[in-house]
Amino acid sequence: MKDEKKLDAEEEFTFPKAISFLESRDLKLVKEAKQWLLEKKDESLPFLIEALNSPSEEVRTYACELLGKLNIKEASPHLESLFLKEPIEEVRIAAIEALKNIKNPSSIKVFEKALLEDREEWVRWIAAEALGEFSLPEVVPTLISALEDEHEKVVYNAVTALGKIATPEAIKALVGALRHPDWDVRHNARGTLIEIGEKAIDPLINILKDKESFMREYAISILGDIGNTRAAAPICELLWNEPDEWVRWRCIEALAIFKQPESIKVLIRSLTDISPRVRESAVIALSVFKDERILPALMRAYNYENDPEIATRIKEVINKLGGRV
Repeated sequence: MKDEKKLDAEEEFTFPKAISFLESRDLKLVKEAKQWLLEKKDESLPFLIEALNSPSEEVRTYACELLGKLNIKEASPHLESLFLKEPIEEVRIAAIEALKNIKNPSSIKVFEKALLEDREEWVRWIAAEALGEFSLPEVVPTLISALEDEHEKVVYNAVTALGKIATPEAIKALVGALRHPDWDVRHNARGTLIEIGEKAIDPLINILKDKESFMREYAISILGDIGNTRAAAPICELLWNEPDEWVRWRCIEALAIFKQPESIKVLIRSLTDISPRVRESAVIALSVFKDERILPALMRAYNYENDPEIATRIKEVINKLGGRV
């Protein structure tokens, strides 16, 4: 027996027929019906809105998809209503995706509710991304709450969204996200803070006093990549008394980027650091400066250096600066 949907397809499309074909088992017919409805644009709107109430899961899903592609704001309240009452996850995902594409500010409350309450992680993931697109400070508390989500992908998108808004409250939360157990989330928070740039400098400088060495290291690394020389003085101060080898190394890396004369004194002192890694880094950092104090300091360091590789590195820099050993 012929598929009734295929039989009808041989006739000319009408809106009711096109909608009914969305649940056909013939994927080619489904594709043709979707394309026809998209080509009709605004004319399709009332029929697609009506299709949101279809008993067919497939029809509701495709209706959401098509309304999102048509990007007509009048569809927003109907999609919101469907989303809030829809029990099927696939349909809710299609509805929230359509609302994200339409980007109607009236949907913000639905996005916030979805982010905090929906049981499906992909819905929350989409909702977090959508809220970031609005760049409105009022959604920051919701996004901060989402940083506690059990799924890393949701937290990742919440971090990205907070970066687009970049209020002081959002930046503070992004700095906190550097402590998240997932590497991708931490890496995204780091990159987001670098993109924010100037506004993130003071919160990051405050983290230089954090009791956790990995947080101090993160802050130094990000400040170095931002490249604003305002961070040079506090990083110099940290380097004078920092107990952690890796943090001292990060300090020197950042100071080499800033190239501020005020850092030369502490870099020279670092030539005698207990850590070979730190000493070598100090040699490399000093090579980017032009200052009369550097060559004599390197000459002294060369005479006392007991690591052959570092001694070779010092000799290379001395020669580069016009000295001889």
